[in-house]
Amino acid sequence: MTVARGSLAVRRAATAAVVLTAIAACSTSSAGGRPAVARTGPVGTAPDGAASGPVASGSPGSPVSPSEPDSPGTPASTPATLPACVAGLDLRAKVALVVWPAADPANWDAALQAADQGIGGVVLMSAQRWTRAQIGTHLTELRRHSSHGLLISTDEEGGDVQRLRPLGLLPSQRDQSALSADAMRALLDHHAKAVKDVGVDVILGPVVDVLPEHGKPPLVRSRFYTGGPDEVAARARIAIAAWNEHGLAAVIKHFPGHGSASADTHKGQATTPSLAALQQRDLLPYRQLADLHPMVMVGHLIVPELGPLPASANREAVALLRGSLGYGDALVMTDALDMLGSATRSLGDAALDALKAGIDVVIFGQTSSTAAVIDRLVAAVRSNELPQARLDEAAARVARAMPGGLHCAA
Repeated sequence: MTVARGSLAVRRAATAAVVLTAIAACSTSSAGGRPAVARTGPVGTAPDGAASGPVASGSPGSPVSPSEPDSPGTPASTPATLPACVAGLDLRAKVALVVWPAADPANWDAALQAADQGIGGVVLMSAQRWTRAQIGTHLTELRRHSSHGLLISTDEEGGDVQRLRPLGLLPSQRDQSALSADAMRALLDHHAKAVKDVGVDVILGPVVDVLPEHGKPPLVRSRFYTGGPDEVAARARIAIAAWNEHGLAAVIKHFPGHGSASADTHKGQATTPSLAALQQRDLLPYRQLADLHPMVMVGHLIVPELGPLPASANREAVALLRGSLGYGDALVMTDALDMLGSATRSLGDAALDALKAGIDVVIFGQTSSTAAVIDRLVAAVRSNELPQARLDEAAARVARAMPGGLHCAA
């Protein structure tokens, strides 16, 4: 939903109020008004001296361990033991790690059933029906249905695209662009802590699409940072750092750039400008952010010079990302495979095409299709449509991202 021009002053006032609240909350824990920032190790580790889990409802300050399944007989891997841990999984367990369906609070039983199948992650949808305490409780419940560990991701861009509104309203990326760098940092530091505390691991953001130089973007304008590629990269750097400071992985999107695409891929197929044009504009934020090692979401965007397949199924597009742009060993995921920009084949076949192209994780909204997608990928490995080595590589990247390590058979 777009915001009418006439509400600009109201929107700016609301943004200012949210920022002031965040700064006030942060300043109480830090001398001189600077937000107290929890220092972390690699993405996915807990702040020094702090538990990594959410706070259980009804027990303020009592951490639980959402990254550990309710299975004391399955020790967590360490960096040294992870390769053997992944290698020891059976085929279906490896496949399940790369399959991330939606987890919709409106149909939570379906999400629990999906977790029972050993999936490596979920995409949490709108949790507006829950309180802050209920979010933490339900996410802990979800993890306990997982045999190997579970990464919980969610869209938390701000504005129209925010799944965790009970934790406090987050201004849109456009409105964040109107803040000073320090104010934006304080705002996101405050919100990131709340998000981590309820048990989320991965933020599907920020959007690093660049607004077109002329005309309207195909996506809602409030989802974009304002300015050109350098400004987008600078704002995204603040956001990624804030999420990472609190042990949350960030996913930049939508590669190779949705800002000047011909259409919204939610509604149908879309084509980008020429590869040369992308190199001069849309791909620049990716180059500038590679040193932060974020995850990357690939859109269903057709690049004319790279053939008729969208980037989410295009080996050359993924090779560009992993090669000259610097994301060689990044965890790379698709945009939702049941969007109309990808819906030219079955969900299982779309997932197979993505993995064959070099993508590690497939996401989709049809939670009830989880078993069918896993079945299709298992069959593809057995028939050599999908090389075992490609699956092993993708599963290992998911396992490395698990905040508590992958849980292996004893």
